Amino acid sequence: MGALKLREGDTFESKKCGKFTVVHYTSFKKVLIRFENTGKHRYVTTESIYSGRVKDLYSPVVCGVGFLGSGKYKAGTSSYYRWIGILRRCYDSSCSDYKEEKEVSKWWHDYQRFAKWYYLECSFNGIEPDNNTHIVSLNEGANIYSGSNCYLTLNRTSNLKVWKFIAPDGSDITVKGLLGYCKDNNLSYYNMRRLGLKEIEEHNGYKSR
Repeated sequence: MGALKLREGDTFESKKCGKFTVVHYTSFKKVLIRFENTGKHRYVTTESIYSGRVKDLYSPVVCGVGFLGSGKYKAGTSSYYRWIGILRRCYDSSCSDYKEEKEVSKWWHDYQRFAKWYYLECSFNGIEPDNNTHIVSLNEGANIYSGSNCYLTLNRTSNLKVWKFIAPDGSDITVKGLLGYCKDNNLSYYNMRRLGLKEIEEHNGYKSR
């Protein structure tokens, strides 16, 4: 019934992405809207409009600049965590690798564009994209992370790194191979790494020691 009340020009407030306006109504399953903050358009359902649960894929979610974008590459992957990593190096002063003089190209603020570069680099170099110890490195003398300035290099300390945590049951654990441990235990590698570096105090009941 609510779908009949929708008109072009109607404005609503989303739960997390600000105001949006109905641009064109096709059916209750296909409504074109425009987000006020970014000016981007997206098709959504009538139900999501009335609940406010619509997501602007171009709204910054990482360090105030990085956004997921529209495409096939998803969050929670190795490429996603590497993307977050370079953004934090440039824009998060709490990051242990923070460099004030560095920045990420605006092209790579869109995760989809970074991920496309990352998977092509992995393919070209014969690297398994979702299970490797390579990191995104800058060319010597460069200050901007971009496709023309970056390459994948082996993180030679990653296989030697031992992480120490306090498990949710209170026991002390030692982890070698953090990425694999996180996959096996359904944990965020990004947050567990931050925990191990003592950038946060807790993640899913785990604490650093």
